[in-house]
Amino acid sequence: GTLGIVLDVGGVGSTLVRQLGATDHRSLKDVYANLPGAALSVTADLTCGSSAPTTYTLSSSSTQLGLVRAGHTVVQVTASGLQFIDSSGLGYCTTEDEPTNQNCAMSFGEGSNNPCPESHPSCIGFVSGSSWGKCRKECKDEFWVEVDVWADSVALNVKGTAVSVCTGTVNVQVDDESENSIASASGDIANLNVPLRFERRGSIFGSVDVTAASSVSVTSTVGTVLFQPSLGDFLVEVPTSTPKCSYSKCGEILYKIPVTLSNQDIMNSHPVRLTLSRKFPIREGSISRGGNTGAEITGLSIMLFDDSGQPSGIPVQISKNWHSGSNAAYWAGWDGSWWSGNVYVNLPPDTSISLSFALSYEKYGGVPGWSHAQLSIVGYSDRWLWEEAALGTGGENICFDPLGSHTRATITDVRVKLFDGSWKENVGGGDFSLLYFDETGRMIYPKSVESTIWSSGPCFSNSTITSVTDDEKVTSRVEVSGSRTNDFVRVFLKVRHEAIEDVSFSRLSFFQVAAETYNYNNLPEEYVVGSGSTVSDTIARTCTGVTSKASDKMYYEGGIYREEMTGDGPWFLSMGKNQADADVAYVDNAMVVGDRGLVVREFKAKIGGVELTRPSWSLLCDKIEFGTTASVNTMKKGDYWEAKMEFLVLPRQVDYGTAQENSDSASLDDLATMSEWQRVREQATRGSLKVTGGDGVVVESEYPIRVKGGAGGQV
Repeated sequence: GTLGIVLDVGGVGSTLVRQLGATDHRSLKDVYANLPGAALSVTADLTCGSSAPTTYTLSSSSTQLGLVRAGHTVVQVTASGLQFIDSSGLGYCTTEDEPTNQNCAMSFGEGSNNPCPESHPSCIGFVSGSSWGKCRKECKDEFWVEVDVWADSVALNVKGTAVSVCTGTVNVQVDDESENSIASASGDIANLNVPLRFERRGSIFGSVDVTAASSVSVTSTVGTVLFQPSLGDFLVEVPTSTPKCSYSKCGEILYKIPVTLSNQDIMNSHPVRLTLSRKFPIREGSISRGGNTGAEITGLSIMLFDDSGQPSGIPVQISKNWHSGSNAAYWAGWDGSWWSGNVYVNLPPDTSISLSFALSYEKYGGVPGWSHAQLSIVGYSDRWLWEEAALGTGGENICFDPLGSHTRATITDVRVKLFDGSWKENVGGGDFSLLYFDETGRMIYPKSVESTIWSSGPCFSNSTITSVTDDEKVTSRVEVSGSRTNDFVRVFLKVRHEAIEDVSFSRLSFFQVAAETYNYNNLPEEYVVGSGSTVSDTIARTCTGVTSKASDKMYYEGGIYREEMTGDGPWFLSMGKNQADADVAYVDNAMVVGDRGLVVREFKAKIGGVELTRPSWSLLCDKIEFGTTASVNTMKKGDYWEAKMEFLVLPRQVDYGTAQENSDSASLDDLATMSEWQRVREQATRGSLKVTGGDGVVVESEYPIRVKGGAGGQV
């Protein structure tokens, strides 16, 4: 993006916005260091009942942050749980119990059966014939700040729902580091909505009039269009007739919503900030909504086609949610089920273009499609970023927590695909972040984590996660891809960790299958490991560790510990014959588990200045880990570890016939007579392709096939 905004999550100085400005394509570290200072001041001049007028300041000491949308097009954040406090630190509106602990049977004004007093009017917890309630004065006022950052603009809204007896005005002001006013606005405390918006126009970045007419327009013959002036964006709501799926076989659906984008300005180009929506909450105005989401939300792909009906190449950021019910934070209305497809287009002067949003569900081109998108967890957790990928619709197949905010593991929920359209049991997780403990045994966390989904699907997805360790000694770059297929879940990973300074460690893990902090329903009967067609190890599982850190559940005595693998690759690791819910078959219960496997397609490393051609691995009770050999506890500047891998989730033998029947897959038919580990080995031995390109075509990857256009952009 070209803009940055820093939220002061700690509430230092009672201001939320610390810095605001253009990033000029700098690194995240440089962004923070070079953005000009800014301060957000939100005050309220209120009269509460018979009290004297008092000035209050919006405090962020108990802020809860929610990530609503995140991606290359738009990032939307809510900072909720805010309160107005006076100069003594007291709020104008507080929740408190009646000081004499008075029993009650009804709230004030509801009748004469032991009502609460007017000072503490709410009766909480009364159950007739069972227990008394207690009287309480409740503050139900809620205040929050919403920030929407597009490629060229920042919209900041101070919002609230005030139901107290206070009246007055809220004043919002943004000052620069010299305390000069950048922008200001005000609004009534009741139904508070004070918008400020900043845009970059050419080399100038400044505030804009949110009431000014837009030079661009959006129309649709199918969807309903809403322009939101305070945000400067257009929302296109799909009609109620838009198809959706239930949790059953959904088939192939390609539904199009045409839109026309026009710029009436004959002199200047203008951006169009565009969101396709199904029940995505709106901030102003009203429109007819497109009905509830269905099972398609789990594997939805959204593309933008040109007027010839071909993919335009303009990327669409998918952000969606299906979470509600948690009281972990105040969600400001962003919980619940909705999805959005977000697009940024810059229109030249006096231009009109016709495009179509295309929705793809279970299948695309006759084959189950792949989707990788941001899944908002607002309504479930306030722990920020979550990504979800699915093969077709009917439930997620693999999820990512790029920041490791929930359990420290970056690969979380993992589920098998039986092509029946229904959810399956979780056999997560894994970890591609660097697990690094320094020589003193202190864990060094990653920072500056940046996750970008470059392509969501439905044919092929591509995303990257980059980071650096907190001591700034090791960088990490992980590339994640998935593709449409009709056999089983297959995720391609390219992981590279590189030392940018000399580093000493007491423990170093480059990759884990079944993470030590996220490992569920993982009871393989055996581990089969090999290279090419050769099996080197068959190890019966004798230990169940789950997420225990006990010594006998980690690097246990007699187990594989930091040993170099044999052979020249590609290497395979089968975690087969999963015994979790072994007596539960699909014919009895659709929530079945699967088997996991891993193929290391390519590997190279330099550790201690020595080039390595084989990975080293450990067996941590019921988890597999890649690291260094046992004798190595340092990396020199310039050392690295890099592997191209395939993370596999296969149906168990007991459910294999169901997958065959539902998928009509020739691949599954070919593998049917093989054992669990042989199916994994087959992916290693048959995944070797030779791809060539002419006329300047660059072959970036042979499997999965990925090429870059040559002369004239042709492939």
